[in-house]
Amino acid sequence: MNVIRTWKLGLLVLGGWAIAPNAWANPTEITAPWIDIAPQTEEVEKQLAPEPLPATTVKDWMAQIEAVQVQITGVQWEETASGLQVILETNGQTLATPITTVEGTVLTAQIPNAVLALPDSEAFEVADPASGIAQVQVTNMPGDQVQIVITGTEAPPMADIQTEKGSVVVRVTPEKTSSEDLEEALEITVTATRTETAAQDVPQAIQVIPQEVIKKRQVNDLTDALRVIPGINSSLSTSLFNNVNIRGFSADFRRNGLRDSTVGSSAIQTANIERIEVLKGPASVLYGSGSFGGTVNILTKQPTDEPLYRFDAAIGNFDLYRGAVDLSGPINKSGTVKYRLNVAGETEGSFIDAVGRKRLLVAPVLSWEIDQNTDITFELEYTNLTADNNFGLPARGTVLENINGDIDRSLNIGAPGREKREIDTITVGYNFEHRFSDNWRIRNSFQFARRSAPEFTVSGINLLDDQRTLERDYVDVPRFDSNAYLLDTYLIGNFNTGPVKHEMLVGVELFQGDGGGPFSFGIANSIDLFTPDNNTLILEEEDSLEDKTTNKNLGIYLQDKIEVLDNLILLLGGRFDIAGTQFEDITFGTSDSQTESEFSPRLGIVYKPISDLSLYASYSRSFIPNFFDRNIDGEIFPPQRGTQFEVGTKVALTDKFSVNVAYFDISIANVPTSDLDNPAFSIITGEQSSKGVELFASGEILPGWNLIGGYTYNDAKITQDNDIPVGNRIPNNPKHALSLSTTYELQKGDLKGLGFGLGIFFVGKRQGDFDNSFEVPSYTRTDASIFYNRGKFRAALNFKNLFDVNYFENVESDLRVRFGAPFTVIGSISFEL
Repeated sequence: MNVIRTWKLGLLVLGGWAIAPNAWANPTEITAPWIDIAPQTEEVEKQLAPEPLPATTVKDWMAQIEAVQVQITGVQWEETASGLQVILETNGQTLATPITTVEGTVLTAQIPNAVLALPDSEAFEVADPASGIAQVQVTNMPGDQVQIVITGTEAPPMADIQTEKGSVVVRVTPEKTSSEDLEEALEITVTATRTETAAQDVPQAIQVIPQEVIKKRQVNDLTDALRVIPGINSSLSTSLFNNVNIRGFSADFRRNGLRDSTVGSSAIQTANIERIEVLKGPASVLYGSGSFGGTVNILTKQPTDEPLYRFDAAIGNFDLYRGAVDLSGPINKSGTVKYRLNVAGETEGSFIDAVGRKRLLVAPVLSWEIDQNTDITFELEYTNLTADNNFGLPARGTVLENINGDIDRSLNIGAPGREKREIDTITVGYNFEHRFSDNWRIRNSFQFARRSAPEFTVSGINLLDDQRTLERDYVDVPRFDSNAYLLDTYLIGNFNTGPVKHEMLVGVELFQGDGGGPFSFGIANSIDLFTPDNNTLILEEEDSLEDKTTNKNLGIYLQDKIEVLDNLILLLGGRFDIAGTQFEDITFGTSDSQTESEFSPRLGIVYKPISDLSLYASYSRSFIPNFFDRNIDGEIFPPQRGTQFEVGTKVALTDKFSVNVAYFDISIANVPTSDLDNPAFSIITGEQSSKGVELFASGEILPGWNLIGGYTYNDAKITQDNDIPVGNRIPNNPKHALSLSTTYELQKGDLKGLGFGLGIFFVGKRQGDFDNSFEVPSYTRTDASIFYNRGKFRAALNFKNLFDVNYFENVESDLRVRFGAPFTVIGSISFEL
């Protein structure tokens, strides 16, 4: 419709107010706000009734306002990427604010002082207009009202109603069910390429744990959340650390794509985690020096468009008490400034005597849409952890026979009441993005992290021949502070070279971190494992030292995702790093420094014979500097290099269920080992390897029935070394591991919302040390749950280690074998306002 811009000399419509032209002569009679003046069209001028007589009083003017109805002359609709858009054409007039209500799966909006005046029909109706929307109806109602009824297929939709250029636009988004949350997380990943990329287009195994899985399992530890991915196993105390192994080697941690060393050493809570993405294998091409096993990227919760007020509470055995608040929404009327605040607190004991912890999380987020092409998000996270140490128990008396019998798994070999670790961590930063056009954008991020961790620990150092007397030592760290600064900037561009499509990424990362402090160490009195006396602690100080380590890194990286054909994708990338470190011995006034450089490539190919099937192959490499190791001539060593070859297939069996099968081969070179001719020095002829097969499946099998899990075979061993026998398996890594977590929720009937969950986790036999001198037995742990969802209310009972299996969580050495927790039950409720 062509709009002729002529100002109406009779009745003007200002944001829902009708004003006669002579009203301007007496402005004191006008109290209505000026919202908008809508230009009229020729067609409207013909259709409007004769102009009312001029109003001379406020009473007459108000009567004229009430007599005017806004005519809705047309209804248009179109499907969008996020749902549905319904446009109510009003010929320039402004509708009053609708009143919305929700019942079941139906969203209803009542528009007062309006009439539906369609040229061809008395009402508007469309069925199945978009995914998740069953029906849209627009009809006249008594009392000069127009009613919009939008019915969702499984849940009530969400609507954003705005006035745009004289029309009313209703943007409808289907409310996500748990299966849709899972599906979305699986479809799009940001960890593998640092751009929003479909998981099927990534030539490397990547597995995603959405928030819904974390919530239904009632896990509040990152390590426990990762349990649903087979082949990931913890390597340290799960109450204090989040360190895990992937494909036989330790994992790196990232927060929103940025390196964050505090994640693995702070036992963080999951309250502000949106989802977890795990990229298997080396990833130095994007993230610099780091792990050979994989990268765990934590994506935090971001501000929402609609107000959110969520409250969670949980209680369980071992004196577990937990509470969390999740608040979010827009701050200003336009919605360009939004916030999110997560606060969580927890206190709990343990099955181990005098071992417990308290945790606090405060995580505010503020986002600002500066304009339609520019936005910035500020994030802060503060965590506090106060906990007792759990170093585990000797292998003799746990996994191996002891002439005195079995050691009680509740035994604490430390110093209860004296031993303590307190970790304060604060992380603050911003993420900035500017879109030059639809094809080019730049992202810039800064992050500062500070960690303070004073501690006093007592641990075992030797088990005497009587197999009951454990000799101990102690470490006292009154102050240990670390700081990390990170600045990362990269440009993303989409362009074509003939018929070939490119998505190019080029960036620069700067990092500096330091840490250190004074500490003392010495011998503590021994303890009898079978008649322990934890009340007596005698310390014999041997030495006190103070040191500081500073690390710096410059990384320049380039990546190009090339769509050669619609079903053929190449991924090429490389990164050049310059990494340096300086060690200062403050006690003796000496220092040592070292700088190394390394190039890390990645090559990958994805072929799709059909749209739901991806066949891929890739080559990638990572590095870890060999700082401070020297040969007999005093020469520094090149970095350890990890190289991975991977082939696999990803298939979407249905729209909501996918399977990934992968074969991987990782080899690590330049591992320091003893120089047999000069035992005081090292050489870098050590090599290690990890080969295996992985199967991972996730998604919705049937409506209400979700599954995530799989199987891993991993052969991780020593292939060359002067200290460790060749062929020995890398410790704490099982050959076979299986995990399966599934839930089913009733979709219909009086019991709709009632659900059940089952988790089965099998971990095979593991070697206890590099010498393979003892073996940790396999175990199968079973979890279960029953829950009820009704609208915005949820209640659940979660049972962990349902059959109270006596198992071992992880092992560090023959003096540090850790039991897993016995039968645990957690009751929880959550609701939204």
